[in-house]
Amino acid sequence: MSQKKIKKRFAKFVLHEPRTALWQFSARYNDENGEEQKLVIDKRDGREVKANIKFPAGKRMITIPLNKKDIEGRSFVEFLKNSPYCKGSPICDGEGMFYEYNLKRDAKVAIEETRERNKAENYALELYGTGEKLKQMALYVGCFDEDPEVQHAQVLEYARLQYRDFNDKADTPEIANTAIFKEALNKNVILKKGFLFEANLNGTKVSLGNSEPKSIAKIASDDTLREAILSRIEEV
Repeated sequence: MSQKKIKKRFAKFVLHEPRTALWQFSARYNDENGEEQKLVIDKRDGREVKANIKFPAGKRMITIPLNKKDIEGRSFVEFLKNSPYCKGSPICDGEGMFYEYNLKRDAKVAIEETRERNKAENYALELYGTGEKLKQMALYVGCFDEDPEVQHAQVLEYARLQYRDFNDKADTPEIANTAIFKEALNKNVILKKGFLFEANLNGTKVSLGNSEPKSIAKIASDDTLREAILSRIEEV
């Protein structure tokens, strides 16, 4: 008995390499004939609002429905396939940033992405009931709720969506130090003044840095400062 061919409903596009930060581009370019190609998702005050094509941080593959169109009937999939960033496009210079997924050729990529996501989700599942460990991971992903079930739900969602970052950071000192920074910032123990961050330690102001990474690095490198911030967090 012959197998019935399954009709393809989605197209997938794959970055050549995973990225730790969001990569995106505005949906507009000129094709090989010099004609403008675009995806318009709205019109406001006579101006067109164009789509942004996004590969979230740590996510190598995105899935686009074949029937997804902009407000003027243009196909998202065809736009991506013919963009200057897609390998094989008439206007792509070299390898581009991504390529269209082919099941027979790229099955290994899909398996690896599934493996990474499952690893993150399985680890996240095991965090429930771990107390401080769960709280730190929750703070890392931006959850400030004290309810462990809420914390766990937010951590699980992050593991599902940002599985590469989750796997890279799990069980590292960066989680604990980032958790201290974010909780202190949420409780106004650390204040942001323009581009600068400073810790308010019972009237004494300590400059931390002009970015979150630099501030977290300072906390990580100074045991006395870290303990002072933790003490203030407990007092608030």
